[in-house]
Parts: sequence; C-alpha cells; structure tokens
Amino acid sequence: MSLVESKQAFESAREEWPADKKTLEDTIADMTTSEKNLAKDRLTCESDAQAHEERIRVSVPSPYPDPFIEPTRWVQTGCRGEILARGHCARGGY
Repeated sequence: MSLVESKQAFESAREEWPADKKTLEDTIADMTTSEKNLAKDRLTCESDAQAHEERIRVSVPSPYPDPFIEPTRWVQTGCRGEILARGHCARGGY
C-alpha cells in the first residue's frame, strides 16, 4: 500500500468516525432506556400480581364457617355431609 493510499484510507476513516461515534452513543442511550423501562415493567408486573392475589384472597370466602376453629379440626362426614367441629355437629345435634 502506498503512502497516498494510506492517507486516503486514514482520511476516509476519520470522516466516518463521527457518524460511527454518534451511532454508538445512540445505541448505548437506547439500551440504557430499555433497561430502565424493563425494570419499571417488572416492578409494575410484580405489584399488579400482588394486588391481584390480595383481591383474590379478600374476595374468596373461607371454606371454614367458624374462623376460630382450625381447619384441621373440621371433618366432613355422613351421607348428607354434616360438618363436625370438635365433636359437635354443626347442625346442632349429634
């Protein structure tokens, strides 16, 4: 490669450098913005999921009529499915 060709290649690369630098800076800025948006979206999604779980927890009634009796103490028995709690029938008789 001659000296003239080397100078031409150098000048060409020097002219292209500002455009390449601008492209690189824009790409870095876009990636940073995307990363921040992704973090926001993740937090929003997590808080929405927690809010949804809380709404479900509040809206679904407990399957146990008496909240003061532990669920392990409830037993469904009999043909009609009477519920016994601590040995007493929920219907009032035994």
